[in-house]
Amino acid sequence: MEPGTVCGLLLCLWLSVLCPQARSAEDFAAWLRRIESVQAGRDLRLPLRQLVLSAAAEDRVEDALAGLENYLQRELAGRRSLAGLTTRQLESYVLAAELSHLLREYWLGRNPRIPPPRLAEWLLASPERVETLVNTLTRWDNWAEACRILELLHDHDPVARDRYFDLILALAVVWDQPRPPLHGQQGALSFSPDLAARYDYFKELYGSRRARLPYGRLSVVALRFVVDTPVPVEELAWARDQVRGTPSRWGDKFYEIEYDDDRLRRLAYVWDRSGDYTLRAIRQHGGICVDQAYYAVMTARAHGIPAMIFTGVGRRGPHAWIGHMLGEDRWEMDVGRYEYDEYMIGQTVDPQTNRPMSDHDIALSCSRAFRTRRGDLAYRYLSLARELLRMREYDLALQSAERAVRIIPILEPAWEIAEEALRRSGRERDLLAVLERQAAAFERYPDKLFEIASRRAEFFERRGELSAAERIFADLAPRIGIRRHDLGERVMREQVRLLARQQRLAEARKVMEAYITRNRDGGAQLLPVLADYVQLAGGWGQSAEAASFVSRLVGRMRGLAPDLMASFVGLEIQAAELAGDERAVERARRRWRRLR
Repeated sequence: MEPGTVCGLLLCLWLSVLCPQARSAEDFAAWLRRIESVQAGRDLRLPLRQLVLSAAAEDRVEDALAGLENYLQRELAGRRSLAGLTTRQLESYVLAAELSHLLREYWLGRNPRIPPPRLAEWLLASPERVETLVNTLTRWDNWAEACRILELLHDHDPVARDRYFDLILALAVVWDQPRPPLHGQQGALSFSPDLAARYDYFKELYGSRRARLPYGRLSVVALRFVVDTPVPVEELAWARDQVRGTPSRWGDKFYEIEYDDDRLRRLAYVWDRSGDYTLRAIRQHGGICVDQAYYAVMTARAHGIPAMIFTGVGRRGPHAWIGHMLGEDRWEMDVGRYEYDEYMIGQTVDPQTNRPMSDHDIALSCSRAFRTRRGDLAYRYLSLARELLRMREYDLALQSAERAVRIIPILEPAWEIAEEALRRSGRERDLLAVLERQAAAFERYPDKLFEIASRRAEFFERRGELSAAERIFADLAPRIGIRRHDLGERVMREQVRLLARQQRLAEARKVMEAYITRNRDGGAQLLPVLADYVQLAGGWGQSAEAASFVSRLVGRMRGLAPDLMASFVGLEIQAAELAGDERAVERARRRWRRLR
């Protein structure tokens, strides 16, 4: 062997051992060449992950992204069908799609941060972990901060971090933004995030028999409603040690807090007791509904039970109640939600995005269908469909999305990709058929039914077929359910808008009257609808008919508080004034004065 050759080999060996960056650069080039030269259809999951890992070490993430995109383009561009793909091909394409999405949207995205090599290696340790990461992150997450938390907890617990990956990820996507109080009426309570201590608390809880639900049965989605704990860790420990119960009976905690009638009489809706707003203080002093809900939710989370506070407006005004998990795929959403008040919907806050979320959204997002092996396959087709849509391979994107919804019919993002693929390719009639099938899939979810109906109606409205658009809402109205006054109102308003656009004004007024009559016991919920009815009817030249209707309606109302009844009589006065009926105005004013 020539001396120069020996020296060269020794130099390469020295570089590979003592200079990690040089080794990474060499690895990156080697992995990229392997991916570019390998025979089509081979299993490339390991080279794909190694390409990204070496890119993270050498700061060549943009090059890695280009390599992943070129690989998918070479393998899939121009292909007519996904039929005939082998399992290995599918798994390689899905991993490339998920890695591309991760790099594009997060490592190089709005809040960019490239994980250090040791963290990147852990995050990408398996295709399943990549899949969990990609399917958990959202566009509302602060990836740079979430990545910092992942790094912190990765380094904090080298022994158990693999087992508790889902817990670590839940903490990262919840605490990547400052945590707001669970409700706006609580008193002062300062705390430090101290995420290492918070992680230790939950790891110890789930690793012992003290957790009320097994860790293995909780998805990252459910764990978000556990780790959102904007309180000192000591509060959690107090609840764990001092409060007892089972998931099936955790709603009892709401009623264990004595209702503070004195605060209600004083209209002291914000906590005004001395000292910090602690669970111990609430148990000692009692509270109003929002304090009862806070106590029940925070003690549930301290025991590892996903739970949330809901708020809504009923016949007697605003109220708070709770929802909590009973067991896998089983929730109780109505603890403290009094039947008499007929609350239309409960609103909570998504702890990951800090955006509003309804009680119906919780049941949908935590469905067990998303956590089965078949469900994993559906998510893989979803990831592939997302990347194919970005590549403008619309037919393949549609096929992949269709495969996903055949497995999980309620996988909403897959339906959205199918819609977008058809919209971009100009296949409008096919788009309408997909919307109709989607409506059938979400028959049990009224909120989604309304959203889908709105898109179907928009299709016809764009074409100027207003009658067909209105008929969609007319058909939807009886399917919404008598307890969903909020959706019923939205359906009614869409009907009225479309009828008014067609100058079918008498029909529009009658649709509003039918809705108001069905919900005449709605109390405070009905006031804004009736106020709009009076104004709209006046603008349509139907003030006399409106005044007569409002007079009959108000005359039949019973059992309302005097101030609320006075508000309805005030609308009766307004309707009579618009109709020019002075005698009716005077009669209503006398009633109003007696109520005031």
